[in-house]
Amino acid sequence: MSLVGCSLQEIITRKDAIVRLLESRSYRLLCFTYEVSESKERSSELNSALENYLEKLLFTAHQELALYRIQSDSEDTHKRKLQHLHTLATELDESYSRFEYAKANLPNDRTAITVIFGPEDLQSKTQQTIQGLGNLNKALEGSQSKARELLERKNSLTHRLAKLAQVQQELVRRFTLVVNLVNQFASISTNCARNETAEKVLEECLFRIAVEFSWQDWTERIKKVTNSLEEVKPVTETKTPFFGSHDRDKFIYDTLTSQTASLKLMVGRTDSLLKLVDKLLS
Repeated sequence: MSLVGCSLQEIITRKDAIVRLLESRSYRLLCFTYEVSESKERSSELNSALENYLEKLLFTAHQELALYRIQSDSEDTHKRKLQHLHTLATELDESYSRFEYAKANLPNDRTAITVIFGPEDLQSKTQQTIQGLGNLNKALEGSQSKARELLERKNSLTHRLAKLAQVQQELVRRFTLVVNLVNQFASISTNCARNETAEKVLEECLFRIAVEFSWQDWTERIKKVTNSLEEVKPVTETKTPFFGSHDRDKFIYDTLTSQTASLKLMVGRTDSLLKLVDKLLS
């Protein structure tokens, strides 16, 4: 900026403007930015309060300028005061125009207009923003860690549920095998004839059991079957063998006993898995 050819009054005016700018007293340093408000009503309230404040400043500045112009005085002090008021009114006009632009370009209804006045205020708000971003990054890192932990638990639970389903299928197979053995044992020991219609009904019942019974129902029913099988006496204790010979009777009894032990083991594993699943789901 060249001062060649400028009058003393113009030099003084420019000097005052520079001093006001350096001391952060010039409204040319007044800018506006946005921040997210807690609600639409709150943002509207804040924006209206800021607008009323700026309108009051602008009205006061123009009022003082108009009153000072009425007072005709040729003294230098009066002229400098008049020039100062004129500069102040001009700066406020420019600031209010910037506010209107910010108001017309609000991102959404929950956005409040906030003031930035001078480099120090800008630096302070920048530091607050950086700190907020740091806190947000920490929160995101914590959320990612929890998400990974939940995903691992979900995968573990899925694996255990799949294993539990396999155990259930094995239980169905073994239960069906035991039922068939008991059926054969009962048919031979009581001289009952095999009935194909009854066997088909039994197969359908077993199928419905496999589909509809819950884990707890299976556990309770298998326990009852194992308890009833434990009550079967060794056929070698009878005088007359049921299956033609004592050796064959012993073989069938041993088979039933083995299946009973397997069922007990499967029931124990099922109970353990059910407790583990309940613990994971709780």
